[in-house]
Amino acid sequence: MSQLEYRKAYILNDLISKIMSGYKKDNFCLYTKEYESSARADLICYLDSYPVISDDDEEIYPEFVINNSLELFFYGEQFLDVLRNISVQKENPSMEDFIAGLNFYLENDNFIDL
Repeated sequence: MSQLEYRKAYILNDLISKIMSGYKKDNFCLYTKEYESSARADLICYLDSYPVISDDDEEIYPEFVINNSLELFFYGEQFLDVLRNISVQKENPSMEDFIAGLNFYLENDNFIDL
């Protein structure tokens, strides 16, 4: 099982492959360089900590995220839930299945039925 690193660029399909091969940690968020409304296999993502909620209910993002003008793409827990949902529904899901599941979740805040 490979460890994933915070603050390192990952291509989304590589990240999904690593996670599906046994990575269990779920206390991360996925960030991208620009606001992305949909997932695609070649999307560059970064992992970092969840934002912290301030006393006045504002999200305070990790320093790396702010310094590199990154945008929140997925909370790690949601991301992993979508991947698990796809893998439960289909014995050998393709990368396209995972991407479709992520996009469905982004658009509908719900899981796709394959």
